[in-house]
Amino acid sequence: MKPKIWMVILLGLIISFPHCSRKPKTSCVYGDDIPADLLEQVLEVGNEIIKALEEKKVDEIYDRGSELMKKGQTREQFKMILNLTIEHFGDIEWTQLQEAYYLKNKASRKYQIVPVSCELSEGANDIYQVPPNSEVFSLIYSGVARGESVQILVELIKQAEGWKLVSLVVGAKTIRSMTVDSYVELARKAREQGKFRLAVLYYRLAYILADLSPNLDEFVARRILQETLQIKTDYLPQGIPQIWSTQDNIHFEVYDVDVSVDGEGVWVEISWLIDNLDDGAKLKELSDKLLSFSIEKFPEYREFFTGIMVSAHSKSPKQTGQVYRQKKKFPTK
Repeated sequence: MKPKIWMVILLGLIISFPHCSRKPKTSCVYGDDIPADLLEQVLEVGNEIIKALEEKKVDEIYDRGSELMKKGQTREQFKMILNLTIEHFGDIEWTQLQEAYYLKNKASRKYQIVPVSCELSEGANDIYQVPPNSEVFSLIYSGVARGESVQILVELIKQAEGWKLVSLVVGAKTIRSMTVDSYVELARKAREQGKFRLAVLYYRLAYILADLSPNLDEFVARRILQETLQIKTDYLPQGIPQIWSTQDNIHFEVYDVDVSVDGEGVWVEISWLIDNLDDGAKLKELSDKLLSFSIEKFPEYREFFTGIMVSAHSKSPKQTGQVYRQKKKFPTK
């Protein structure tokens, strides 16, 4: 499972913007440039939402939602997603505000969503996606969960009755106590050593930590993606199936290789297709063979990863969303 669950309320984020001869007027103010009285007013709301998250008061958080948020999700949908988030990360403690951004735009309603750029330093800008003709506060908190650092993005939108929640995201800030920069460094070293598959997976871990929300296009995440795309290697499909064949002439239709993080460790996850998931014995046998093949084929993964996870997905429409997973740890030295 990817160590992040997005609770996205802003809809239709990846869209084509209507042509307009004049760019919408936008602004981004952050840090000490935000008026103190306004920041205090907003933090009162943001801190209460964070406290409710720590105490797992899901209904209370939903009650603080904006019209836009509630239009995008029912209470039950919201609770289901947030409870999955809480279950995945565990108890969140020691939260404190790290960053605050005040975003404004005066775009007309013909825009579905408006990109607002925040230039934090020369050549490094984060781009927030916000509703048209609105004022939004983006508050980024840090915390600790199960010994790892986490980050929480709370986005509030101004309504007539005050500041209301529009988006809440909990994401990992460290994996194995290592940060974005640590994984980028590992990726670059692996690339220099010619270990291209390993480099790509290190970049994937870095991207997971950098890509906080689909509402936010961060400069660091864009840089990581650009470096990743420069690497060309085999046995790393990304959505387009390819055939992997074992020595005993068994063929697997593998369509994705990614990283997965759970309570047991950090895994290389190999996703493959099968006609259906009805035959449990056959699934186990084939999964065992794919695991053995992969462990032997890709010894470089032992340098960092706990082991390999194989995930079988059915081609049958009746079994859409169902997955059979099996994993095996690398032998200890």
